[in-house]
Order: sequence, then C-alpha cells, then structure tokens
Amino acid sequence: MYAIERFLNQLGKESNTLLTYPAINTAEYTAWVENDVSVKELPLKVFTILCSLSHLSYDDLLKQLVKYELLSE
Repeated sequence: MYAIERFLNQLGKESNTLLTYPAINTAEYTAWVENDVSVKELPLKVFTILCSLSHLSYDDLLKQLVKYELLSE
C-alpha cells in the first residue's frame, strides 16, 4: 500500500482517497493497509480508480506503482 499512498500523494490526494469510492469498503481497505499488500495483490477496481484519478493508462500506472514499491523495499 506504500506505493498507492505515495502515488496518491503525488496527485495531491489524501492517502485514504480510495475510501471515497463506493467500490472500496472500509474493511478491505483497512486489511490492505494493515497487511501492507503488494501492488500485484490488489484487485482491478483499485487500478481502475487510480487510472481515472490520474488519467494514466493501465500500463503507465502500473509502471509508476512498481517503481514506488521497489523504492520502498
């Protein structure tokens, strides 16, 4: 989730922005954060939301997130 939070920060959004979307419920979001879920383990709906927020293609978004995830290791 570090990669997602960093990406949202880059967009000027709060780290919990995903919670404002009805497709994401609080329990699953909390589990992702608490377990520091990897980008590759997140459901497609997360990527759909992030693509919409950033106006990036799925491929470009994934490249950004992988870069952030690698930086966090």
